Amino acid sequence: MLTIDLHFSEARSLKDRRRILKSLLARLGNRYNVSVAESGESEMWQRAEIGVAVISNSTPHVHEMLSEVMRFVESQPAVTVISSHMEVM
Repeated sequence: MLTIDLHFSEARSLKDRRRILKSLLARLGNRYNVSVAESGESEMWQRAEIGVAVISNSTPHVHEMLSEVMRFVESQPAVTVISSHMEVM
């Protein structure tokens, strides 16, 4: 599981935030075939927390997938990563 705290510098309203976040979540799900959802407070218009889950019987594969997801999120111009936490069970 990967938890990422995000900041949206381009968001000027909750509508902007939803648009940016919805696009990011869809791209993550489609590109990496992971489960992803908003997991934190949803009323702050420039912040969001998302959770990304990968299921595999290979711990190295899980680490690789979550690292790729993290690199992708960090490369998005509309998003700044404030913090992240990776946990493998």
